[in-house]
Amino acid sequence: MEFILPEAVKEVPVAEDKRYDLIIIGAGPAGMTAAVYAARKKLDTLIISGTVGGQTLLAPGVETYMGYQFITGQELMRKFEEQVRQFPIPLLIGDEVTKLSVEDNFLAVLTSNGKKFEGKAVIIASG
Repeated sequence: MEFILPEAVKEVPVAEDKRYDLIIIGAGPAGMTAAVYAARKKLDTLIISGTVGGQTLLAPGVETYMGYQFITGQELMRKFEEQVRQFPIPLLIGDEVTKLSVEDNFLAVLTSNGKKFEGKAVIIASG
């Protein structure tokens, strides 16, 4: 049995005029892992975060990640981002969520740049 990774998706546009299945707040290890699992289940997913990598970027080394005896935090997060980009997941980086509310049975997310997104579910993975 042969397993082939999908070809990397360069950049997926962020659409404000659609209702996402899942909105993930945070692009650290938890947020990016959740996004990959959601994409594999064909959920239309959006990640919103001020930066990519979270606190792991500050780690001089990670010795508890299976498959690696030692890897820097930056290296590990680069690998996470590469894996996320194997899927059509839009990433809104450089913006932060300022408000989360329920509107018409959906979740509304408002960002610091005034953008509004709607989703059926939200995962808060902001550290």
